[in-house]
Amino acid sequence: TDFGLNASSNSGGLITYSIIGLNTTGTVLSGADNRTATLGNIGTVTIRATVAQNGEFEAGSKDITLTISKKPIVVAVANTTKIYGETDPVLTYSAGFKNGDVWTDVFTGALQRLPGENVGTYALNLGSLLLKSSGAGLNYTFTYTVANFSITKKEVTITPKVGQSKIFSEVDPLLSYSISPALEAGDSLPGILYRALGENIGNYAITQGSLNGGTNYTIVFNAGVDFSIVPKNISITPITGQSKVYGGTDSVFTYNASPALETGDSFTGSLSRVIGENIGNYNISQGSLDAGTNYNLVFSTGVNFSISPKDIMITPIAGQSKIYGAVNPILNYSILPVLEVGDFFTGNLSRIIGENIGDYSISQGSLTAGSNYNLLFTPGVDFSFTPKNVTVTPVIGQSKVYGEVDLLLSYSISPALETGDVLTGDLLRVAGENIGDYGITQGSLSTNSNYTLI
Repeated sequence: TDFGLNASSNSGGLITYSIIGLNTTGTVLSGADNRTATLGNIGTVTIRATVAQNGEFEAGSKDITLTISKKPIVVAVANTTKIYGETDPVLTYSAGFKNGDVWTDVFTGALQRLPGENVGTYALNLGSLLLKSSGAGLNYTFTYTVANFSITKKEVTITPKVGQSKIFSEVDPLLSYSISPALEAGDSLPGILYRALGENIGNYAITQGSLNGGTNYTIVFNAGVDFSIVPKNISITPITGQSKVYGGTDSVFTYNASPALETGDSFTGSLSRVIGENIGNYNISQGSLDAGTNYNLVFSTGVNFSISPKDIMITPIAGQSKIYGAVNPILNYSILPVLEVGDFFTGNLSRIIGENIGDYSISQGSLTAGSNYNLLFTPGVDFSFTPKNVTVTPVIGQSKVYGEVDLLLSYSISPALETGDVLTGDLLRVAGENIGDYGITQGSLSTNSNYTLI
């Protein structure tokens, strides 16, 4: 530090200054008349003030000895904190040095803090800090007020990962998240994320839950990310082979469901089929079958419901017949069960071909009720032809004169024979040639077996 020398004399002579003797302090004088003293290191230095002769006043001098003592300083630490996980900062100090001295001129070593890297307060002690034993270090004494070094929590941002989900009824997965910046090596966060309560399908906000930073971290949680519950797929497969007989009522369509619904859940509605009541195959569809919003029904197509023909027993009426030559009647029959309302038969029964008397087996012929029915015909019933009765009446008044040859006896028939049929033979009379009446008989008159002559 510089200061001015300011001796005085009543002689009014010029005063100059000089250092005499051994100067171990490094103090120097400068300026006009060496009036400015720049003090050096600790120690003693003798400065002489010399006054020049002035008139009647003689020259003279005066010595003063200066003692430079050690400067007391207080060491103060400027940066006494860090964030968990960071490297300890290099401590900076203030101490009130003089003469341009800096820390490294004066001190050696450093303050030290108690060991530890977790969040907390750690005492700073002198450690290896010492004044240097030479140079500027000799010029000071110091005091140190114990201070504390603090480690504060590291702030990390927790962001739930987008797109986390589960299928309805499954166990929740452990919710995952990203951390920025990363935790220090070997660290982990206790606790887990939560989500809003609910087990039906939908979106549920993810919350911080029990996840915490422990002693060394402060968590900043990014809200607004959802966890999704999506519908559970259920495969619906209609049972194969479902059918009914034409005219019957549809049964409730059955199906297999895989996997099963959760306990307490149930289906509503039912399967349906393509509209139609005639025989054939009708594709089964999902219809109104539903299990609610928590399920996605995956329907297996390609399974048919069948309508098969209805069996109708056809039994010809026994004892049907006609007289030879008569027109064939329509053959009658009984049915069991009856046709459905609005349905009817077409065609007729038939019989074996033939027009002579006898029995002719009756068959189904062209009788049908359409493709919706399966006619079960009862065989073994015959249609009969019976002989046609023809009345032969001799003509009245036939005669001859005794001795003449008998005439061919004439007659009338009723009804007439069928076209193509003829009578053969002749009537006869009772034998005798004397006059008198002789009964006429059928004689040899006849025709085929289809007639009975009366």
